[in-house]
Amino acid sequence: MEAREDLSAALDGMNYCETAGDCVLLNGCPYGCNNLIHKDAEWDELAAATEKLTTECPACTDTCSGAFRSGEIACVEGKCVGNR
Repeated sequence: MEAREDLSAALDGMNYCETAGDCVLLNGCPYGCNNLIHKDAEWDELAAATEKLTTECPACTDTCSGAFRSGEIACVEGKCVGNR
């Protein structure tokens, strides 16, 4: 599904950091669960991908539980990661 791939690529492009404090959690529809992104990342690509996804795909039904807590988020080799 191209729309989902575009969304995934946009989220991946927003996942960068220098410290764990740069990382924030983006959780829920239509993004999926436990996505970590830079707190100051540009949203343009994600907004376009989200619009495409919501236009081309059925209603989102994602339900997230077990979200990363702040102590479980780290910056490893320039990427935000959850460490459980």
